[in-house]
Amino acid sequence: MATEVVAESRYDPRSDTVEALDARLVELVRSGAPLRRALARIAGAFVERRAWEPLGFVRLADYARERPGLSARELHELAHVDAALAALPAVDAALASGRLGWTKARLLCRVATPEREAHWLAEARRLSATELARRCARSTWGRSSRAGTSRATTSPATARCSACASGRA
Repeated sequence: MATEVVAESRYDPRSDTVEALDARLVELVRSGAPLRRALARIAGAFVERRAWEPLGFVRLADYARERPGLSARELHELAHVDAALAALPAVDAALASGRLGWTKARLLCRVATPEREAHWLAEARRLSATELARRCARSTWGRSSRAGTSRATTSPATARCSACASGRA
């Protein structure tokens, strides 16, 4: 792997066509999705266990800012995505394979339910991220914070990870 990183640092984009630059950029960006999924899995376990407390932090926000350099909101978002993907295996697989980018996966985790997962995946493939965000914002169905059940919500932003909803975070 170190050889690939060294070789990549010597890559000279000035010699490529616009199409080749686009293809390489898209490839590298999509390769980050599995890394973000791994971060989400770790964040989910971290929030669920309240792991900042044994490390000497009173609040998650203090830990998030000082140690990984994230906001508490970013850490909660990662934890929420992890919890949602547990009930959305097709979205999880599309993210892991690079067929679905992080932004779209994160949006789907706000509104998709196991029953509507295929519908939302089709929407994600058809729409740009901006259009999907608008569509998700108009949706009245969100993921419940409890046991992966569906419920009507006033806003997709009210969906939270289980640790957040129970007040443990």
